[in-house]
Amino acid sequence: MSVDTSAAELTMTKAAWYQSTSAYARPSLGKAVWQMVNTFAPYLFLWGLMIFMVQRDYPYWMTLLLALPAGGLWHNPRRFRSVQEFP
Repeated sequence: MSVDTSAAELTMTKAAWYQSTSAYARPSLGKAVWQMVNTFAPYLFLWGLMIFMVQRDYPYWMTLLLALPAGGLWHNPRRFRSVQEFP
């Protein structure tokens, strides 16, 4: 399976790039709140479950398995990007 695209089709002018991505430059409070809810709720649930498992003497390896998805919910690579990285 091959994709036949020319270099002209792949290049965009800077103005066209800004125009096509300008909709994402405006903040949205509703989207921000939803992202916080759907990230922190499972994160706090996993923390509560880990605390429950430690208090009930479940094996530590089972608790550490829950730490992996909790760490994935906590990590956000965009948080570490500086403003200077964007054109």
